[in-house]
Amino acid sequence: MFRNFLQRYAYRMSVFMQGRYGVDDLYKAMFALSIVFIVLSYFPHLRFFHFLFLLTIVLMYVRFFSRNIYKRQQENIAYLKLKNKVTSRFYLYKRMWNERKIKKYFKCKKCGAHWSVPKGVGKVEITCKNCKTKMIRKA
Repeated sequence: MFRNFLQRYAYRMSVFMQGRYGVDDLYKAMFALSIVFIVLSYFPHLRFFHFLFLLTIVLMYVRFFSRNIYKRQQENIAYLKLKNKVTSRFYLYKRMWNERKIKKYFKCKKCGAHWSVPKGVGKVEITCKNCKTKMIRKA
């Protein structure tokens, strides 16, 4: 009897969720942020984080049950672009740190691209692949 109830409930939920947006990366990030807000709200002078927690939860539910899928996808794409911009910089610095003994990294003054050259080759002429600027540097 209980199993039959669960099957009916699952079916009704699947029918209800048809055409709704559901969970994406922005939803998961908002969920993690809401957990941070609720933990911070337990400190005496940080009670306003409880309001931010509630606001985040409301926004999560609005996005989750939204039928405007195109708009939610655009929000998620904007979030992923921002996330990629931040995380790619950290990955670059991590790689630079791990390869610091075998490679020398240079930054193009014109376009800001990063290039690596093996250490110990002396003076080297580097041509930026993006903007074709030439630089002479000591590796």
